[in-house]
Amino acid sequence: MDRQFITTSENPVVVIEAVQGDLRLKGHLELEVAAKASDANDHSLFQRQDAIVLNSRGDRIARVPRNATVRVETAHGDATFKALEGVLEIDTVHGDLTLRGVGTTHVNHAHGELSAKNVAGDLLVQTVEGDAGVRDIQGSFTVSDVVGGNLRLDNVNCDAKASANGNINLRLDLTAGQSYTFEAKGNIFCRLSDENSVEISVPKANKVTVNLPEVKSSGPVQTPYALTLGEGDAKLTLTARGNVVIDSHTPDWDMEDFEVNI
Repeated sequence: MDRQFITTSENPVVVIEAVQGDLRLKGHLELEVAAKASDANDHSLFQRQDAIVLNSRGDRIARVPRNATVRVETAHGDATFKALEGVLEIDTVHGDLTLRGVGTTHVNHAHGELSAKNVAGDLLVQTVEGDAGVRDIQGSFTVSDVVGGNLRLDNVNCDAKASANGNINLRLDLTAGQSYTFEAKGNIFCRLSDENSVEISVPKANKVTVNLPEVKSSGPVQTPYALTLGEGDAKLTLTARGNVVIDSHTPDWDMEDFEVNI
């Protein structure tokens, strides 16, 4: 496998213009950008002004300094990013997109599924055409357009806003002063920690079921529905064409419990 590398500073700018196959990019402690491809003629790595530019006509494996700013224009296959602390900007991924242990990330368009875990900053997404599974976001989480499939969200430290064409499954420990807004064409299943202080609003849903320590509905209630827990320090708005279920979760509640039929 052919290997190319360029020595860099601790926080270089790395631009990936086009990868025709799958892309795997990982941060490392070396002060270099290194890339591998099966054939030397299938990829290029070069310096252009203040940026290091990568291209590939096949699959690409690359390593960059952890603090690098990474800008991805197009990946035609699947794309995986790991162990990055700098800003990650992704325009288009035609396959599935996987994020693991990255910093603040901006995604324009993911044609496949999105899987994100341990983001040390904001995760800002415009469109995901497939399902999205998101977990442990230390900043904000925003989908400005839509998730085409189902959305699963587990633990976001700041505000969150998203809509999905399918179902939305939430596990939230709400933060005072933050706003959380979700809209689904399917159902919404929302699990809250037992000590949340929140104003809950359900403007529209087929029906609402509440099963919390403070409140247990004797049966489904109609919308619009409002409920305040504690001092109402956070705001949670849930809108669905299907049903909304609001429940509580235990500390050992796991991501696998997302597969719940409402």
